[in-house]
Amino acid sequence: MTDSSSFLQAFFDRSVEKKINERMFYRDYVFPYDVVMGYIRRVIDTPISEFVEFLRNNISISYLDYADIVQFSSIRDASFGICDKLRNTSDEGYSFVEIGKMLLRDETAKKEGAYRKYGENHAKTAREFGLVQLLYSKTYMASLGIVYPDLAEKDQLKLLRRLILRNRYFSLIIKLSKDSTIRLDSQMDFLSESTKVRRLSNVKKCWDILMTEAQNETNLKMAVVI
Repeated sequence: MTDSSSFLQAFFDRSVEKKINERMFYRDYVFPYDVVMGYIRRVIDTPISEFVEFLRNNISISYLDYADIVQFSSIRDASFGICDKLRNTSDEGYSFVEIGKMLLRDETAKKEGAYRKYGENHAKTAREFGLVQLLYSKTYMASLGIVYPDLAEKDQLKLLRRLILRNRYFSLIIKLSKDSTIRLDSQMDFLSESTKVRRLSNVKKCWDILMTEAQNETNLKMAVVI
């Protein structure tokens, strides 16, 4: 396996991140900021076409479940927002209600259930992107999330596009579109119709973010129909 393919495999496996994320639960762990930043820089500098080609040829998606289809109200809160808020805490683990209150701090007070739902949706989406960790329904920082707010906005978007690629739903869509045209919502039939409608808008939002860079490098625009 070449150095490039080893790196791409590690990215899709999240193996580099997982090692650091596990150690972050030890309070005496010294976070390797420069190592993580270097990893992110390599991810950003690698053309999306290389990720797509590797995904199509090497990544297997055997099943999907509800967690694979993201649900959020604000993509910013599910990326920069949650990372920025958590990074300014002691990272002791926060409930979905607490996450909701952090993200909606400047809005009119809401009922606890609304905070819980908002916090849960955005924490779970951020987990899909690899920006936070969830343990026993508590949300903690992940290695990528610590560094994410320090990136220039254009680099945040470049990283987010690549993180979207390894979400299982988008990975499957990209694999299936290798040899034939496919609809973006074609793999959502296990959802109820109402849930499908709600989540499809989020899927389209993520796809639009991905396509702002990928359409110039791959055949995804022609192969996937929205």
